[in-house]
Amino acid sequence: MIRYFRRVIGAVLLDVTAYEDVEADTSATSHACLTVLLSSATTAVGIQRLWPGAASLPELAIGALLAWASWALLTFEVGARLLPGHGRTPMSGSCCVHLVLPRHRRCCWCSGSSPA
Repeated sequence: MIRYFRRVIGAVLLDVTAYEDVEADTSATSHACLTVLLSSATTAVGIQRLWPGAASLPELAIGALLAWASWALLTFEVGARLLPGHGRTPMSGSCCVHLVLPRHRRCCWCSGSSPA
């Protein structure tokens, strides 16, 4: 858990070594999932504090999670389709799956093929 918090603090401070550490670690998927879930939960709490009658906390958390997933998909599509990197980075639709499912540990960015 200390490693997770060190990475979060490094990311907040825009420390290059923190980003390289996450990039090199193939088991960081659980940390990424935890960060997204915590972010969704805190977003839900913040929205409920600002607008008390907006919705229940679980509904707001699910909405924040869906908003994150939409933004991640948009970012992926822009990076894969509009800014392909001159063929240096092979991308496919199944390439994003490793971010969510733990069994997809090897990403196609590293291996040059779709995850198994």
